[in-house]
Amino acid sequence: MTPSLLAAVLDGRVVVLDTHQARVILLDPENERIWRACSGRVTDEIAAGLGRSSTEIAGALQNLAEAGLVTSEGPKWTQVPVTWV
Repeated sequence: MTPSLLAAVLDGRVVVLDTHQARVILLDPENERIWRACSGRVTDEIAAGLGRSSTEIAGALQNLAEAGLVTSEGPKWTQVPVTWV
């Protein structure tokens, strides 16, 4: 199966190409840090690690989930697999 998400770092920023929906997602530095922190952690852990409020992180996680970049299993957040190019 062909990967649906391809990621690259361009000019210091993460760019994700969703080949199934023919769209490009550009992560700003703050959302990139949150996205990278999604390694089976819960919202409060991510917030504490980044020095942000849980409310701010929860909103960002919801946006990342709607973009198809993270998923949650119960309270734990994980990155959707991407292929780095």
